[in-house]
Amino acid sequence: MIPFLYDVTDRSGNLVIDNATFAEVVEGLNCSKAQANNARTSGDLIFRKYEMHRVDRKLSRVKDIALLQEFDTVRLHLLGYKKGDRK
Repeated sequence: MIPFLYDVTDRSGNLVIDNATFAEVVEGLNCSKAQANNARTSGDLIFRKYEMHRVDRKLSRVKDIALLQEFDTVRLHLLGYKKGDRK
């Protein structure tokens, strides 16, 4: 399973945790997995203060290989590599 990434904000909208996996959110807020799960599925607040928002997912080498190859091609082009320069 590819883990999703979450942003955690407080009630005023200030970013508390940026681009974290579920486990990193649980560890960073020192909350239970149930609290974090309720926040991501039903929109509950963690400690009546923090909101979790899914923002992205990590890339998978197997499922996202075309995207990763395109990124590598563009990256090499921007760096100015020629075809024979690559190791």
